Amino acid sequence: MSRSDRFFIVLLVSLGALFLGVGGWFVWQGYCSLDWIETQGQIVRSITAERTTPSDPETGASALYYRAIIEYTYPLVDRAKDPYARVYFSDRIFWGQPLFSTSKEADLWTSRFREGDRVTVRMHPTRPRLAVLLPGIHWPTALGFLAPSGLFFLFAALFRRKAR
Repeated sequence: MSRSDRFFIVLLVSLGALFLGVGGWFVWQGYCSLDWIETQGQIVRSITAERTTPSDPETGASALYYRAIIEYTYPLVDRAKDPYARVYFSDRIFWGQPLFSTSKEADLWTSRFREGDRVTVRMHPTRPRLAVLLPGIHWPTALGFLAPSGLFFLFAALFRRKAR
């Protein structure tokens, strides 16, 4: 096996490990959010945003995608008990929020969380700036990071087999 073959295998395995590490962290945060403190919050903004990826310098191509932006506020403690309680702001629906190929898909989320709605928020017990509307592990989190890491490991194994 040549030196460049070994480098390529190490690169693929490293990228797979990076995706696995980031994905694992997101999945872990999602799992831990099930035990976070519940508080009441309010949706202050709920829109579908259209975004494009930077264009490719060679082809000029760019990709269009949509994102549901749900912003909400929530107090550290019940404001009925302490009207001067600090209020936090977040836009995290859950760990590993998805991007959509159509505006209709993103609109499903914005219609679920409408501006002015009262919602249950889960906030981190020691870092209250971290909060989610939907605790737990969701498919975009697991699939979006763990599947690419598996592909990198698979490509590395196939390349190693070919290089022998």
